[in-house]
Amino acid sequence: MWEQTLWVLVSVAGFIVVWLPGLGPGRIKTIANWTGIAIFSIPWFWLPFTAQPRISGVLGIILTIVGILFFIFGLALCRMASRKIFEVVGWAGHAEPSGLVTEGTYGFVRHPIYSGLFMGMFGWSLVWEGVYSIILTPILYLLFRLEAWLEEKLVLEKKFGDAYAAYRKRVPAFFPTILVVPLLTIAILIILGILLGWVPIAQTEAIR
Repeated sequence: MWEQTLWVLVSVAGFIVVWLPGLGPGRIKTIANWTGIAIFSIPWFWLPFTAQPRISGVLGIILTIVGILFFIFGLALCRMASRKIFEVVGWAGHAEPSGLVTEGTYGFVRHPIYSGLFMGMFGWSLVWEGVYSIILTPILYLLFRLEAWLEEKLVLEKKFGDAYAAYRKRVPAFFPTILVVPLLTIAILIILGILLGWVPIAQTEAIR
């Protein structure tokens, strides 16, 4: 599992780049922001292709189908949210927000881009049935939640004050309340099933 751990550390490095202090506003901060996001994201799409045990049998087929649905829905959500926020804040977006977006997908969750990326990456891991890449997804979720928390505390709350506080009380952070229980149940059952040996596992192999 050392190879997967290395890629996770690369992702964490990208997370740090996003929040490098002292860059200030402007083009340098925007470039650093998008570079960090790329470094953060790419390892999670590569992880399923690394050598690891893979879920086999009927359950593997089911997880592949579920993964495809998660992947499509997550990327669609991310695309809709990105289009909406770029209409308001432009490509500087995350680095230099110029307006508070509360419409469209932002009317259902405060961080639809992060939520969509997480669901897309989680679905990607399910599609390829990699045991290690699936087990490591809670780390991905925690990184996204930390990213969202830092963005709120260091940027949004300072810039938009009471308006953002009211928005935060009204709208959930990542998932609509009605989806929290089923999504959490699916994720827990899959990971527990792997850890406790409830699912059939094939020999270690890489997809090249």
